[in-house]
Amino acid sequence: MVAARISCLPSSFYSIFMESDIATQKLFALAAAMANDTLFFDFVNEVIREKMILGSNEYADSDVWIFFKNKQVQDEKVAGWREATIKRLGTCYKTMLFEAGMTDKGKTVRAIKQPILDPVFSYWLMDNGIELIAKAIAGVR
Repeated sequence: MVAARISCLPSSFYSIFMESDIATQKLFALAAAMANDTLFFDFVNEVIREKMILGSNEYADSDVWIFFKNKQVQDEKVAGWREATIKRLGTCYKTMLFEAGMTDKGKTVRAIKQPILDPVFSYWLMDNGIELIAKAIAGVR
């Protein structure tokens, strides 16, 4: 899993990653997960980013369920998933966001902590054509 995520990023990330602080390294890991998993990218972009743009500082389990219900309408593969699969994925997504420092660990409602991106990290994302991930993480248009 880690190797697949790393392979989604250009190799130039190694030197920047090694010189970054731990908070930026966690965001690198999040960006790699988003690059590797388009559904996770969609979740961060469509739920978390939109909440930050609208000035909301939290998201609820209901937002996770709504996201997956919308995806079930849009995609036949997702439509075939059982409720247990969706629950597991939702839990995984919430854990990745928490571990990256973007949310707290609330039970049903989680506070969103809009990160301040290290300029080197931000420029690297943009220089490598990953601007959409930068915008999703930063919560900007």
